[in-house]
Amino acid sequence: MSENSKSAAFSMSSEQAVQVLCAALQGGAIKLPFGGVIDQETLNKYLDSGDYRSAVVHHGKDGQHIASCFVSRQLSIYSQADVVYLTMLFIGLQRGLTDKELSEFFISAAQK
Repeated sequence: MSENSKSAAFSMSSEQAVQVLCAALQGGAIKLPFGGVIDQETLNKYLDSGDYRSAVVHHGKDGQHIASCFVSRQLSIYSQADVVYLTMLFIGLQRGLTDKELSEFFISAAQK
C-alpha cells in the first residue's frame, strides 16, 4: 500500500474500482469525453467534401478505402484519449483522496 493510500479518507481496491467504472459506464453516469467527437454529421461532411480524393489520385486506391482509413485513424486517436481518461479515473479511485483533498473538493463544490 502506498503512503498516499494509507492516509486516504477514501480509496478502493482494484476490483472495487473496476466494478464502479463498469457500473458507471453501463448506467451512463460516465460519458467518454473523446469518443463522441466524430459524429455522423462531421463524417458525412468530410465524405461529401471530397478531401480524400487527392489521396485517391495519389495512391490509386478507391475512395471508400481512403475514407475508412481516415475514419479509423481519427477514431483511434479519440479512443486512445478515452483510455487515458478511464485509466486516470481507475487510478484515482484506487489512490483515493486524503482528508485534506476531500475537504478541498467539498469546499470548491460548494462555491460553484
